[in-house]
Amino acid sequence: MSISRNEAINRRPGGGNDYTPRDRAYGVSAGYVYEGKLLGEVGIVNSAGGNANPNIAETNNFKDVYATLEYVLDDSGTGIGVYGYSGKFKTAGGPEDKFDRVGVFGNYTTAQYTLSAGALSGKHDLPASRRVRTWFAELGYHFTDTTLGWVRYDHFYRDIPSDTENRLVGLSVGVSHRLNSVGRLVVEYRNRKYSGKSDVNDLTVELNWLF
Repeated sequence: MSISRNEAINRRPGGGNDYTPRDRAYGVSAGYVYEGKLLGEVGIVNSAGGNANPNIAETNNFKDVYATLEYVLDDSGTGIGVYGYSGKFKTAGGPEDKFDRVGVFGNYTTAQYTLSAGALSGKHDLPASRRVRTWFAELGYHFTDTTLGWVRYDHFYRDIPSDTENRLVGLSVGVSHRLNSVGRLVVEYRNRKYSGKSDVNDLTVELNWLF
C-alpha cells in the first residue's frame, strides 16, 4: 500500500551487519503448498546485505538458511505465518557477525480494509550477544474502488547503546489513488523519532505511469 516499507523488514541491525529480511538473496529454495492453505519454504542462500548494498559481492563461504510457513485462512488472503533465519555477515571491519531472526506476520483482509502486523526478534554476536527487536502494525482502508488510505506504526530497537539510532519509533500516513489500469498517484507523510537525534519528517509524492 505505502511507498515506504515497514522498518521490521527494511532496517539494518547495525554493528557492521547490513542484513534486512527483504534482501535479494542468492541461492536455492524449495517450497510446498498443501491443499491451497498451508505454504512452506526452506532455502540456503549467500549472506544478506542486498537491500543496503544492491547485488553486494559475497565475501565469505558461509551459507545462510531460512524457513517460512504460512497458513491462509480465507479467500480474501487473510493469514498468519512464521519466519526464521540464521546466518553470518562479514562486516566491513573484517569479523563475521553470527545472527538469527524469528518472527510472526499476519493480516486480516476484507473488501473494505486490511489490518496487517508483524514482529521479529533476534540475537547477534557483534557487539557481544546483543538483541534486536522490532514490530509494526498497519491499517489500510478503501474509501472508493480507486482510493486507498493507510496508517502504519513502526518500532525498531537494536541493542547498541552508543548508537544515536538505537531506538526508532515511526508513523506513516498516506493515500493512494489509482488513475486508471496503468497508473497511480501516492502521497505519504512519515515521522521518525530516534533515541539519540532529532526527529526526521518527510513528505513523498509519487506518480507511477506505465506505457
